[in-house]
Amino acid sequence: MKKYIFIIITLFFCQSATMAQQINAAAQRYMDRAQMAMEMVQEPRDYQRVINELNNALAEAPNHPIIIYNLAISHDGMGVIDANSYKKAIEYYRQFLAFNPSEEDRQDVVSRINRAEYAIEASISQSVLINGVRWATRNVDAPGTFATNPESSGRFYQWNRRTGWATTGNVSGGWDRSNPSGTSWIRTNDPCPQGWRVPTKAELESLYNAGSVWTTRNGINGRFFGSEPNQIFLSAAGWRVDFDGTLLSAGTEGIYWGSNSDHNEAAIGLVFNTDRASTSGGRRSTGYSVRCVADGNITEQASTLPLQTVAISDISLNRTSVSLVIGASETLTATISPNNATNQNVTWSSRNPAVATVNSSGQITAVAAGRTNIFVFASDGGLTAWATITVEAPALSSLPQAESVVINGVRWATHNVASPGTFAASPESTGMHYQWNRRTAWALTGTRIGWDTSPSSGTSWTRDNDPCPAGWRVPTQSELQSLANAGSVWNTLNGAYGRLFGTAPNQIFLPAAGWRDNGFGMVDLVGGYGCYWSSTPLNARDGAWYLGFISTNMLTDSDNRNHYRANGYSVRCVAEE
Repeated sequence: MKKYIFIIITLFFCQSATMAQQINAAAQRYMDRAQMAMEMVQEPRDYQRVINELNNALAEAPNHPIIIYNLAISHDGMGVIDANSYKKAIEYYRQFLAFNPSEEDRQDVVSRINRAEYAIEASISQSVLINGVRWATRNVDAPGTFATNPESSGRFYQWNRRTGWATTGNVSGGWDRSNPSGTSWIRTNDPCPQGWRVPTKAELESLYNAGSVWTTRNGINGRFFGSEPNQIFLSAAGWRVDFDGTLLSAGTEGIYWGSNSDHNEAAIGLVFNTDRASTSGGRRSTGYSVRCVADGNITEQASTLPLQTVAISDISLNRTSVSLVIGASETLTATISPNNATNQNVTWSSRNPAVATVNSSGQITAVAAGRTNIFVFASDGGLTAWATITVEAPALSSLPQAESVVINGVRWATHNVASPGTFAASPESTGMHYQWNRRTAWALTGTRIGWDTSPSSGTSWTRDNDPCPAGWRVPTQSELQSLANAGSVWNTLNGAYGRLFGTAPNQIFLPAAGWRDNGFGMVDLVGGYGCYWSSTPLNARDGAWYLGFISTNMLTDSDNRNHYRANGYSVRCVAEE
């Protein structure tokens, strides 16, 4: 990278000694801005801003050899992330040769053309065509870059997020266990280098259908997909657990993301181990590998460059921070510089639509308590501006101090169940988790010793196993439904997240106490998910009804509410008649 910085700065001041043509004042201003942009280059994609300024300069001084040469150099610098930039560099180098430079300069440019042509060939060789899809031969490493070799594991990514996580060691902090939103992996979050993207479900299935075999390559376990000579090696890098980023199955299993969602909590991936491969859904907040496909045919993409356009040099917002209460709206305004830029199209995006959404006009709507960022992206040049959005819940009126509240004819306790036969100390206290029709209480932290993975039997929650205090019982499915029908809003009570059900003064607060999974008894999504048992089974084998909610909505359809009896959920009691 440093060699390009030295070359371009040198050319701005020295190349004019060999070229008699003067640069006019308007073009020189853009050249000066290009040099400032060049001094800020930290990675290959940063050359785009330099190119934008040089294109503006070329519009002011068409066919000027110094500008053309520096456009060639800048595209050359971007070529490491986009083979088409090498093609553009070659075009500009050849235009420069038409000005009959000195023999020394001519030889230097010819050498650069040769290197760029070799780089294009190398880029193409780093991809393989399998069943009509062009696959990269290496995993994604840091966002926008490929790993150094086909065996390297690169980095893990959570679905529809651009943060890369190491494939070895522990996560030291920053792991986001919340569920990413969206129906597909959006372009701004795609970690693939320019010209590449995360594959679709259909493309993953076409790779799977090409056949595969477990093997070891240079000491790394994985699978070869396809048949010689059109093969790629996918390393068995393992994966990171959605809850806390713990590394599992390194060397024995590989999981690679697709861009399509499976349902509201899962997305499609290609999964393989020593025995087999398949496509399957995985939890979106899990960390998997990424293997890119070409975004179009990289060997045939057009390499023309519009020289007479006015590029965007900057984009900004009228506010950098906004505070709203749930339900409120505010509109951000984006300003593009210069104001005569040819392409002034922008797109808006929310980092977390569960907290705040944004429409195509920049209008923000606060959805739930929390913090997120709203981004605006310039269609030309990839420039970005953002604002931090803080959403707060409206202040709660004092909740009833009585131990019960009547809502839709049912008398509800105002506290969760803690240890069997007792209520929690306050309405916002999470209490303890219970498996269906079992009286054993599980804290939200600590040991899982003694966890029973089998579903309990029975056609209802028996009195002997009911953890509610005397005079109370676990509610039926119809009673939970009547509570849901009373309406609710996501809120906080003394710092605890949850939902407030009913209308004042007849309201109860159910904290989002998360849950324990049936397989391992691991606690998940405390503060983000509420699960409350009913006493009603859905079938005679392993399912039961429950009340579920997240920050954005209630989970009300029957499929969502038929949960495995061995899960650990909260209990909110109703009065016995």
